[in-house]
Amino acid sequence: MKKVFGVEKFKGLLLAGSFTVLANYFVRLSDSIVAGNMLGPDALAGINLVSSVLAGISFFSGLVSTGMATNYSLAMGRCEKTRARQFFMQALWMILGVGGTLSLLLCFGRGAFVGYMGASETISGYALDYLSWAWVVVVPECLMGLLIMLGYADGDAKLCTTAYAVNFVVNLGVSIVAIKCGMGAGGCSFATLMADLAGIGVLVAHFFRKSNTFAPVRHFSLLDSWRIVAASFGDAAAFLCDGLLFFFLNKYVIMNFGSAVLPVVGVATALWG
Repeated sequence: MKKVFGVEKFKGLLLAGSFTVLANYFVRLSDSIVAGNMLGPDALAGINLVSSVLAGISFFSGLVSTGMATNYSLAMGRCEKTRARQFFMQALWMILGVGGTLSLLLCFGRGAFVGYMGASETISGYALDYLSWAWVVVVPECLMGLLIMLGYADGDAKLCTTAYAVNFVVNLGVSIVAIKCGMGAGGCSFATLMADLAGIGVLVAHFFRKSNTFAPVRHFSLLDSWRIVAASFGDAAAFLCDGLLFFFLNKYVIMNFGSAVLPVVGVATALWG
Protein backbone atom coordinates (compact mmCIF):
# COMPACT_ATOMS: atom_id res chain seq x y z
CA MET A 1 0.00 0.00 0.00
CA LYS A 2 1.39 3.38 -1.02
CA LYS A 3 2.30 5.63 1.90
CA VAL A 4 1.02 9.20 1.86
CA PHE A 5 3.59 11.73 3.08
CA GLY A 6 1.10 13.84 5.02
CA VAL A 7 -0.39 10.81 6.77
CA GLU A 8 3.02 9.43 7.76
CA LYS A 9 4.15 12.80 9.15
CA PHE A 10 0.90 13.11 11.08
CA LYS A 11 1.42 9.69 12.68
CA GLY A 12 4.91 10.64 13.81
CA LEU A 13 3.83 13.99 15.21
CA LEU A 14 0.75 12.47 16.87
CA LEU A 15 2.88 10.24 19.08
CA ALA A 16 5.36 13.01 19.89
CA GLY A 17 2.59 15.53 20.50
CA SER A 18 0.70 13.18 22.80
CA PHE A 19 3.88 12.57 24.79
CA THR A 20 4.41 16.33 25.02
CA VAL A 21 0.98 16.89 26.54
CA LEU A 22 1.50 14.08 29.06
CA ALA A 23 5.00 15.29 29.92
CA ASN A 24 3.73 18.83 30.56
CA TYR A 25 1.04 17.48 32.86
CA PHE A 26 3.35 15.21 34.84
CA VAL A 27 6.01 17.90 35.23
CA ARG A 28 3.41 20.20 36.80
CA LEU A 29 1.96 17.36 38.85
CA SER A 30 5.36 16.26 40.16
CA ASP A 31 5.80 19.51 42.15
CA SER A 32 2.53 18.93 43.98
CA ILE A 33 3.27 15.24 44.59
CA VAL A 34 6.80 15.81 45.89
CA ALA A 35 5.88 18.82 48.04
CA GLY A 36 2.77 17.14 49.42
CA ASN A 37 4.61 13.96 50.40
CA MET A 38 7.83 15.51 51.66
CA LEU A 39 6.61 18.81 53.17
CA GLY A 40 2.95 18.13 53.98
CA PRO A 41 -0.49 19.32 52.85
CA ASP A 42 0.21 23.00 53.58
CA ALA A 43 3.05 22.94 51.05
CA LEU A 44 0.72 21.35 48.50
CA ALA A 45 -1.78 24.14 49.18
CA GLY A 46 0.94 26.79 48.89
CA ILE A 47 2.02 25.60 45.45
CA ASN A 48 -1.60 25.37 44.33
CA LEU A 49 -2.15 28.93 45.57
CA VAL A 50 0.19 30.20 42.85
CA SER A 51 -1.04 27.81 40.15
CA SER A 52 -2.66 30.75 38.36
CA VAL A 53 0.78 32.35 38.04
CA LEU A 54 2.21 29.14 36.57
CA ALA A 55 -0.69 28.97 34.11
CA GLY A 56 0.06 32.57 33.14
CA ILE A 57 3.65 31.63 32.31
CA SER A 58 2.40 28.72 30.20
CA PHE A 59 -0.03 31.08 28.46
CA PHE A 60 2.73 33.47 27.42
CA SER A 61 5.01 30.60 26.41
CA GLY A 62 2.30 29.05 24.24
CA LEU A 63 1.38 32.40 22.76
CA VAL A 64 4.91 32.97 21.48
CA SER A 65 6.08 29.45 20.61
CA THR A 66 2.91 28.22 18.87
CA GLY A 67 2.51 31.48 16.93
CA MET A 68 6.13 31.31 15.84
CA ALA A 69 5.82 27.68 14.71
CA THR A 70 2.66 28.37 12.71
CA ASN A 71 4.14 31.32 10.85
CA TYR A 72 7.51 29.59 10.49
CA SER A 73 5.91 26.53 8.89
CA LEU A 74 3.76 28.61 6.54
CA ALA A 75 6.79 30.60 5.40
CA MET A 76 8.84 27.44 4.85
CA GLY A 77 5.93 25.99 2.86
CA ARG A 78 6.21 29.01 0.57
CA CYS A 79 9.99 28.43 0.31
CA GLU A 80 10.59 31.74 2.10
CA LYS A 81 13.41 30.68 4.42
CA THR A 82 14.47 34.19 5.36
CA ARG A 83 10.89 35.10 6.29
CA ALA A 84 10.59 32.00 8.44
CA ARG A 85 13.79 32.85 10.28
CA GLN A 86 12.53 36.39 10.87
CA PHE A 87 9.54 34.97 12.76
CA PHE A 88 11.84 32.94 14.99
CA MET A 89 13.98 35.99 15.75
CA GLN A 90 10.92 38.09 16.53
CA ALA A 91 9.64 35.39 18.89
CA LEU A 92 13.04 35.36 20.60
CA TRP A 93 12.91 39.14 21.15
CA MET A 94 9.39 38.77 22.57
CA ILE A 95 10.61 36.19 25.09
CA LEU A 96 13.60 38.28 26.14
CA GLY A 97 11.66 41.56 26.29
CA VAL A 98 8.15 40.73 27.47
CA GLY A 99 9.21 37.55 29.28
CA GLY A 100 11.94 39.42 31.11
CA THR A 101 9.44 42.11 32.13
CA LEU A 102 6.99 39.51 33.43
CA SER A 103 9.81 37.89 35.37
CA LEU A 104 10.64 41.17 37.09
CA LEU A 105 6.98 41.84 37.88
CA LEU A 106 6.73 38.42 39.49
CA CYS A 107 9.96 39.00 41.41
CA PHE A 108 8.84 42.28 42.95
CA GLY A 109 5.08 41.63 43.02
CA ARG A 110 4.91 38.09 44.41
CA GLY A 111 4.46 39.34 47.97
CA ALA A 112 1.50 41.51 47.01
CA PHE A 113 -0.10 38.66 45.05
CA VAL A 114 0.19 36.11 47.85
CA GLY A 115 -0.97 38.70 50.39
CA TYR A 116 -4.06 39.48 48.30
CA MET A 117 -5.05 35.80 48.22
CA GLY A 118 -5.39 35.94 52.02
CA ALA A 119 -4.37 32.39 52.88
CA SER A 120 -3.01 31.38 56.28
CA GLU A 121 0.50 32.43 57.25
CA THR A 122 1.89 28.91 56.84
CA ILE A 123 0.41 28.34 53.38
CA SER A 124 1.38 31.84 52.25
CA GLY A 125 4.92 31.12 53.45
CA TYR A 126 5.13 28.01 51.27
CA ALA A 127 3.73 29.96 48.31
CA LEU A 128 6.35 32.71 48.69
CA ASP A 129 9.04 30.06 49.14
CA TYR A 130 8.00 28.47 45.84
CA LEU A 131 7.91 31.82 44.02
CA SER A 132 11.42 32.65 45.28
CA TRP A 133 12.74 30.68 42.30
CA ALA A 134 9.65 30.58 40.07
CA TRP A 135 10.20 34.13 38.81
CA VAL A 136 13.54 33.05 37.34
CA VAL A 137 11.81 30.26 35.39
CA VAL A 138 9.80 32.55 33.07
CA VAL A 139 12.40 33.15 30.34
CA PRO A 140 14.00 29.65 30.35
CA GLU A 141 10.59 27.95 30.19
CA CYS A 142 9.48 30.15 27.29
CA LEU A 143 12.80 29.59 25.52
CA MET A 144 12.45 25.83 25.88
CA GLY A 145 8.94 26.03 24.45
CA LEU A 146 10.24 28.06 21.50
CA LEU A 147 12.98 25.53 20.74
CA ILE A 148 10.52 22.65 21.09
CA MET A 149 8.22 24.18 18.49
CA LEU A 150 11.12 24.88 16.13
CA GLY A 151 12.08 21.22 16.43
CA TYR A 152 8.55 20.13 15.59
CA ALA A 153 8.41 22.57 12.66
CA ASP A 154 11.60 20.99 11.30
CA GLY A 155 10.33 17.45 11.88
CA ASP A 156 12.80 16.69 14.70
CA ALA A 157 10.12 15.08 16.88
CA LYS A 158 12.43 12.49 18.46
CA LEU A 159 14.73 15.16 19.86
CA CYS A 160 11.73 17.05 21.25
CA THR A 161 10.49 13.88 22.95
CA THR A 162 13.95 13.31 24.42
CA ALA A 163 14.05 16.89 25.72
CA TYR A 164 10.74 16.46 27.53
CA ALA A 165 11.87 13.14 29.02
CA VAL A 166 15.07 14.75 30.32
CA ASN A 167 13.05 17.70 31.61
CA PHE A 168 10.76 15.42 33.62
CA VAL A 169 13.54 13.26 35.09
CA VAL A 170 15.65 16.26 36.10
CA ASN A 171 12.65 18.07 37.58
CA LEU A 172 11.65 15.10 39.71
CA GLY A 173 15.17 14.19 40.81
CA VAL A 174 16.32 17.72 41.66
CA SER A 175 13.05 18.44 43.53
CA ILE A 176 13.61 15.50 45.88
CA VAL A 177 17.29 16.31 46.44
CA ALA A 178 16.64 20.05 46.91
CA ILE A 179 13.94 19.49 49.53
CA LYS A 180 16.16 17.01 51.38
CA CYS A 181 18.86 19.69 51.39
CA GLY A 182 16.49 22.10 53.14
CA MET A 183 15.32 24.31 50.27
CA GLY A 184 11.65 23.73 51.13
CA ALA A 185 9.00 24.46 48.52
CA GLY A 186 11.52 26.64 46.72
CA GLY A 187 13.38 23.43 45.90
CA CYS A 188 10.54 22.46 43.54
CA SER A 189 10.73 25.70 41.56
CA PHE A 190 14.54 25.51 41.57
CA ALA A 191 14.18 22.02 40.10
CA THR A 192 11.91 23.41 37.37
CA LEU A 193 14.62 25.92 36.47
CA MET A 194 17.28 23.18 36.30
CA ALA A 195 14.94 20.96 34.26
CA ASP A 196 14.25 23.73 31.73
CA LEU A 197 17.97 24.42 31.35
CA ALA A 198 18.61 20.70 30.83
CA GLY A 199 15.84 20.57 28.21
CA ILE A 200 17.30 23.60 26.43
CA GLY A 201 20.69 21.86 26.46
CA VAL A 202 19.18 18.90 24.64
CA LEU A 203 17.28 21.03 22.14
CA VAL A 204 20.31 23.12 21.17
CA ALA A 205 21.59 19.99 19.43
CA HIS A 206 18.91 20.58 16.77
CA PHE A 207 20.90 23.51 15.37
CA PHE A 208 23.68 21.08 14.43
CA ARG A 209 21.44 18.49 12.75
CA LYS A 210 20.69 18.20 9.04
CA SER A 211 16.98 18.78 9.63
CA ASN A 212 17.61 22.28 11.01
CA THR A 213 16.37 25.07 8.73
CA PHE A 214 17.10 28.03 11.01
CA ALA A 215 19.99 30.48 10.73
CA PRO A 216 20.26 33.81 12.59
CA VAL A 217 19.05 36.94 10.79
CA ARG A 218 18.77 40.57 11.83
CA HIS A 219 15.10 41.37 12.27
CA PHE A 220 12.69 43.22 14.57
CA SER A 221 9.07 44.07 13.78
CA LEU A 222 6.17 44.83 16.12
CA LEU A 223 3.82 43.84 13.32
CA ASP A 224 5.33 40.36 13.33
CA SER A 225 4.70 40.18 17.07
CA TRP A 226 1.03 40.76 16.31
CA ARG A 227 1.10 38.06 13.62
CA ILE A 228 2.61 35.62 16.11
CA VAL A 229 -0.01 36.37 18.77
CA ALA A 230 -2.87 36.26 16.26
CA ALA A 231 -1.81 32.80 15.08
CA SER A 232 -1.69 31.26 18.55
CA PHE A 233 -4.17 32.98 20.87
CA GLY A 234 -6.86 30.36 20.30
CA ASP A 235 -4.57 27.57 21.52
CA ALA A 236 -2.82 29.52 24.28
CA ALA A 237 -6.15 30.81 25.66
CA ALA A 238 -6.66 27.41 27.31
CA PHE A 239 -3.83 28.25 29.75
CA LEU A 240 -5.28 31.71 30.32
CA CYS A 241 -8.65 30.23 31.22
CA ASP A 242 -6.97 27.71 33.54
CA GLY A 243 -5.17 30.55 35.29
CA LEU A 244 -8.38 32.52 35.80
CA LEU A 245 -10.16 29.39 37.07
CA PHE A 246 -7.42 28.63 39.61
CA PHE A 247 -7.27 32.24 40.78
CA PHE A 248 -10.99 32.66 41.39
CA LEU A 249 -11.41 29.15 42.80
CA ASN A 250 -8.66 29.63 45.38
CA LYS A 251 -9.95 33.07 46.35
CA TYR A 252 -13.51 31.78 46.65
CA VAL A 253 -12.49 28.85 48.84
CA ILE A 254 -10.37 31.04 51.14
CA MET A 255 -13.17 33.60 51.56
CA ASN A 256 -15.95 31.08 52.16
CA PHE A 257 -14.30 28.02 53.74
CA GLY A 258 -10.90 29.12 54.99
CA SER A 259 -7.35 28.03 54.26
CA ALA A 260 -7.86 24.59 55.83
CA VAL A 261 -9.67 23.44 52.67
CA LEU A 262 -6.92 24.56 50.27
CA PRO A 263 -5.03 21.21 50.30
CA VAL A 264 -8.21 19.55 49.02
CA VAL A 265 -8.47 22.15 46.27
CA GLY A 266 -4.81 21.45 45.41
CA VAL A 267 -5.47 17.72 44.98
CA ALA A 268 -8.65 18.36 42.98
CA THR A 269 -7.07 20.82 40.54
CA ALA A 270 -4.06 18.52 40.07
CA LEU A 271 -6.33 15.64 39.14
CA TRP A 272 -8.43 17.81 36.83
CA GLY A 273 -5.36 18.17 34.64
